[in-house]
Amino acid sequence: MSCADDSLVIVFNGEIYNFIELREELEAHGHRFSTASDTEVVLAAYRHWGAGCVQRFIGMWSFCIHDKREGLLFFSRDRYGIKPFYYHAGENDFLFGSEIKLFFSWPGITAGADVSKTIEFITTGRLNFGEETLFSQIRELPPAHNMFLRLSDLQLEISRYYTPGEGGKPGVRNISEAAEEFSLLFTNAVKLHLRSDVPVGSCLSGGLDSSLLFAVMAKQSLPYPLNSFTAIYPGEDIDEAGFVGKFRELLDFNDFYTQPSAEVLWEELNRLTWHQDLPMNTSSPYAQWEVMKLAGSRGIKVLLDGQGADEILGGYSEFAGAFLLSHLFSLRLLKFFRNLRHMRSNYATSGLANDILRAGFHYLPKQVQHTLYSRERIAPSFIRSDYRFLARQTSFSRRITASVRETSLSSLNHSLVTLLRYEDRNSMAFSIESRVPFLDHRLVEFCINMPDDLKIHEGWTKYVIREAGRHDLPPEVTWRRKKLGFATPESKWQARLGRQIAEYAGDARIPEFLDRASVLKAIGRPPANPVNAGELWRMVLFLKWSEVFGVTFSRA
Repeated sequence: MSCADDSLVIVFNGEIYNFIELREELEAHGHRFSTASDTEVVLAAYRHWGAGCVQRFIGMWSFCIHDKREGLLFFSRDRYGIKPFYYHAGENDFLFGSEIKLFFSWPGITAGADVSKTIEFITTGRLNFGEETLFSQIRELPPAHNMFLRLSDLQLEISRYYTPGEGGKPGVRNISEAAEEFSLLFTNAVKLHLRSDVPVGSCLSGGLDSSLLFAVMAKQSLPYPLNSFTAIYPGEDIDEAGFVGKFRELLDFNDFYTQPSAEVLWEELNRLTWHQDLPMNTSSPYAQWEVMKLAGSRGIKVLLDGQGADEILGGYSEFAGAFLLSHLFSLRLLKFFRNLRHMRSNYATSGLANDILRAGFHYLPKQVQHTLYSRERIAPSFIRSDYRFLARQTSFSRRITASVRETSLSSLNHSLVTLLRYEDRNSMAFSIESRVPFLDHRLVEFCINMPDDLKIHEGWTKYVIREAGRHDLPPEVTWRRKKLGFATPESKWQARLGRQIAEYAGDARIPEFLDRASVLKAIGRPPANPVNAGELWRMVLFLKWSEVFGVTFSRA
């Protein structure tokens, strides 16, 4: 889209949810609009406020504005990386886009991957490398960054416009005040995210986050029936159908279900891999893929999803370790033992001692970390002996800290970016716009800066959500202890696909830095535990990615 005098042209991927309020503000400054779109508002906002306009946006975006008067291109990506932005900066050319695969059609750009980063992915699952990607010639504009390209000499300038957690401490003194403020912020975020020219549906897992989202959606005056989409696994302990059924007793809505299977995963794995661009480190994106496919088959074009709540409110098991470790490090032993007792009653986990040890792992010397990691994991054994020095050079990013707040910030900057990529590729594969209200930056700032003991309270994780939603949610959901997300029964699926996986791996092109015998041996036998099962799936998914994109490997 161009502005009226054609001096600004935009290519835009995303959605600005507060565009109506921004348009009214810009009209008060004399701007006139010829469309009702948020895209035109972005152009006018840039003209009026310059690059600082992005700080006023509530939404998800990845865009390029050609400023003809200044002879430059202005690029921006949303605060948390909901929308993708990749680019290639050559000596005489500059390319950018939302998908990596498109770059490989350009002369001189190949699917060449960096060996060191690839080894780090195989051994630890890490995929976020800041501005770099696994592909040596492709870079990524990080979340919350702007970039300028001067057209006269192709000089780049990149700057951060937002840092999570710098919004200041919320003035809440207790859990009731926190829940009240949370409800106000979240309800406003949902209302904005419901702005659409088409009906909006919802992913409903039966967990706390998506259930609260669905309950708030149901309270709005929508001019269309509310539709939910859920992945179920009848007979499995990860099945969510019973929790959704509790909602059916309270609300009137259309519920649709899909049943992901190992056989369909194997049939669609090439297609799923192609859409993802980068390798997956778990089979769980496939469950989300099936949910998006189901919604697309029902004609839904916009979905709301609960992504982000665990990161900002300490929902993952690692946060329990961080919370308890914070009391140990500060010698608040009474608080430590009191919270340990509460968690034993109200928190579902494989073991609190294990959670504490996982948190403490990140404070050990690097060499000790690698030694312990190699003893517990099978992925390091996949690396050929003469390449293992590269694995030992990698540093374990401090993903878990001695603070729920700091662990949240780490999650936002690392693991969440990967989860958002899964979601964007899975939804867009079926022409669906997936929106994530929990990542409204006003809500994120409130939750990040909330005192830790209001997030994990009397042994309950994400307590503020439980308190905020207890009148609107079934009690079985409000006080649910077990967390699943888009889970898949990986160990059972591996057993069911054992022959196909073994045959595939035996014929696959295995890169030289991998120990072929170790890989085939591990794939050919049942995994010892769920962690090992995940590592085996990561290897299989990596081989598929390497095959689908014809990846070559070289040292940087």
